Amino acid sequence: MDINLNNISNFVARFLHMDRDELDANLAPAEIEDFEKVIEFRKLMFKSEPPWDDAAYIKWRYFSDASSRKNNRIWLIKKDNDILGCVGIEEFTLLVHGEKHTAHKSMDLLVTPDRQGMGLGMWLLLVMNDKYPLSMAVGANEKSFPLAAKISKVMRPLQKYKLMLSAEAQLRKKLKSDIVSRIISMPVDKFLWWYINKGISLPEGYSSRLLDHVPDEVDDFKDQDDEIYVFRSKEYLTWRYLNNPRRDYVLLGIYRDGRLQAISISAIVFSEANSQNEGFIVDWAVDASSSDNLLSYLYLETIKHLKQKDAKLVHVCASHKRTCNSLTKLGFIEREATRPFFAHGPNDKMREYLYDNDSWVLREGDSDTDLY
Repeated sequence: MDINLNNISNFVARFLHMDRDELDANLAPAEIEDFEKVIEFRKLMFKSEPPWDDAAYIKWRYFSDASSRKNNRIWLIKKDNDILGCVGIEEFTLLVHGEKHTAHKSMDLLVTPDRQGMGLGMWLLLVMNDKYPLSMAVGANEKSFPLAAKISKVMRPLQKYKLMLSAEAQLRKKLKSDIVSRIISMPVDKFLWWYINKGISLPEGYSSRLLDHVPDEVDDFKDQDDEIYVFRSKEYLTWRYLNNPRRDYVLLGIYRDGRLQAISISAIVFSEANSQNEGFIVDWAVDASSSDNLLSYLYLETIKHLKQKDAKLVHVCASHKRTCNSLTKLGFIEREATRPFFAHGPNDKMREYLYDNDSWVLREGDSDTDLY
């Protein structure tokens, strides 16, 4: 749906009792002196205390000292020095068929309750799309999906997959007995692990290891010329995962003859619903010049690590045929749930590329939640 920014801007200006010049002047990126106000504003918007240090999160995402993150900003619309709404912008590099482009994601959209339903949120997103015309977004809830669908192209959603490493939780729900469930699950779990490993193992010359940093070789990975995906540089992965205050992540590398070929990022989360640890493979980067089966090897070695950390279930959220084939080869099954995906391009030529669903390679890490 084509929505006219000028018309929405005029409507919002009247709603806020401003003229257009005043409306435009009152929208600006937050400066460091706005930091405390942003934190207080977010506290007012949340119905309950978030399960993370929100001040640390906002500083990490929008007020980072890293020069490479200087264009990550949170935009504020104010009136009489009071914040009425905000929207965050993250800058990243998008690889489109081998060519690098600067792109953006909009996130952390909030509007005060007394201004909701009057177009202010839509206006903020429209302005961001106008300022940053090459953009994408992964994830939306029931309220935000209709809004995102009005201003960006609704693409094929990411598919959610799961791999059961232990049947104990499922048996416990049916049998209502911890002891019996544990006894019965033992042979079942052995079969599950055999099935996952059948026919797949690291070839001679390959090895895997846990990493405490992102190796320099990541920047030398060959790109896929026929795909569209967020470029994973050493700097980006370090900032996105190792410096992230909302979640602890684990990095694992696959090496061939001592040289890095692929890297995965995973997390362990305790599921209150299932009373068990569950693993999430949230991101990865693979050298395109490496073996065709390398993605399967990477998943398997990451699953082994998650199993050692007592994960009973492993989750992956992804798109692209090659990725999905590697997952199903290991025994992952599709869940009913999916994650929405939206794209927006600046011109007809770019939109022709962006709106080709089969070209996109996406994973959980392309969303901004960290709340698996």
